[in-house]
Amino acid sequence: MIAGFVKNENGVLESYKMEVKDFYCKVNINLNQTERDELYQIAQNVVYEEYLIEKDHTPDNNYITQAESLPSWFKEKTKEFLKIGWPMFLKNKGDVPWHTDDKRKSSITFQLNDSETPTMFRNEVGELELLHHNLGAYLQNNEQEHSVPKADKDRYFLQISFDKPYIEIKEMLKHDI
Repeated sequence: MIAGFVKNENGVLESYKMEVKDFYCKVNINLNQTERDELYQIAQNVVYEEYLIEKDHTPDNNYITQAESLPSWFKEKTKEFLKIGWPMFLKNKGDVPWHTDDKRKSSITFQLNDSETPTMFRNEVGELELLHHNLGAYLQNNEQEHSVPKADKDRYFLQISFDKPYIEIKEMLKHDI
């Protein structure tokens, strides 16, 4: 595990996890507040569909939509990833059951609104790793089992999804494309 620091609401530095082996890692694609607000406005004004799990067509409490109208500055910041992945907006109030994703292997996830609700990962022996997004961008391994606890308000994300494994996308990040 590699740790970093972020300022809390009182301006005090607190540590957070930047990388947890095979679950997630911090991505150095930063959004300023104006950019995040613009994406959040778009995310709030699109029509979402309830996501249905492919194997049994049951809902998992996520709502998704393709992110078709993205600002040019975002396309420029993420152009190498958009060549191999597809952007989508996701919202949920947590209460997402344990699962592995059935339509993608990994994703870069940009948190668009403030939420303390983490994404939880579970390893093969049942130990939990919590990803607190802290308004950051993270590469997530969607082939690892993960869940989201119930939240009081909607969490909004812009995600670039990939059919390539986490390790391949992580390797691209190392080369600072």
